[in-house]
Amino acid sequence: MKKKSFLWEIGCEEIPATWLSGLLCGLSERVKFELGGLGFPVDVGSIDVEVSGTCRRFVVHVTKLPEWKPVVTEKVSGPPLTIAKDEFGNWTKAALGFARNNNVDVNELETISTRKGQYVGFSRKTKEQKTIEELPVLMKKVLRGLPFPKFMHWDAKLDDGKAFLFGRPIRWMVALFGSQVVPFEIEVVGASSVRSGRRSRGHRFLASKDNRAGAPFSVSSYTDLKRKLKQHCVILDPMERRVRLRRTLDRLQKRVGAEREQSLDLEIVADLLEWPGAILGNYPDEFLCLPEEIRHTVLVH
Repeated sequence: MKKKSFLWEIGCEEIPATWLSGLLCGLSERVKFELGGLGFPVDVGSIDVEVSGTCRRFVVHVTKLPEWKPVVTEKVSGPPLTIAKDEFGNWTKAALGFARNNNVDVNELETISTRKGQYVGFSRKTKEQKTIEELPVLMKKVLRGLPFPKFMHWDAKLDDGKAFLFGRPIRWMVALFGSQVVPFEIEVVGASSVRSGRRSRGHRFLASKDNRAGAPFSVSSYTDLKRKLKQHCVILDPMERRVRLRRTLDRLQKRVGAEREQSLDLEIVADLLEWPGAILGNYPDEFLCLPEEIRHTVLVH
């Protein structure tokens, strides 16, 4: 069966830097959990899930997804065995009603053992379905399940009509399964809906010579997204941002013979921005009369 990659970028207003690391871990776990719930074998390593992001975007890249959702056999349990059969071993009204409501013959019922005891039920195979039709279900469940420390009401709704709370308002979304756009829409009261597509956005203020800051651009794959984001002054990988910041600081420290304040949290600083860097600065000598701890606290925080 042919397999494709799923690329999903959630573009939003600035997420607090202290949230980002935990949210990326939660996003990875949630995507894997929902893929498993849809019947995709993420637990055997046949499907790879990669998650990255900045203060303005979360990016999910899932590889080796089959074009069709696997057919799986699931157990549907009904009433306890003690209720489903009478003392003579005949089916009771409870069992007959359960079979009728699920459109199965009562003779197809079987005993299912669980930790709570024995129940009656039946085996059912799921229908074969295109993966691209299942992905919007996954996206909705993941968006509602992200573990934000605080949620915002931003007058948004999903297709189920229920209010959609999120850490910050979502402003754009890329969703591609192979080369196809995965349809998804967030309705926003009093504003245009956020619809999935293939157009991402670069840095809000910075731009290279050939690009305009904040301008949208089309992407075709995860590799293409990462390459074009760098052209638009965005480093997607958190670790790469930290390495870039550390190298810049080391170079400036060597130039002036300075030492870096040990309480400076480079992970937080690198997650504050999409294109981190450093500059040399100074302050008037009159502030040297202040205790060193006070000067350091002001500069670091």
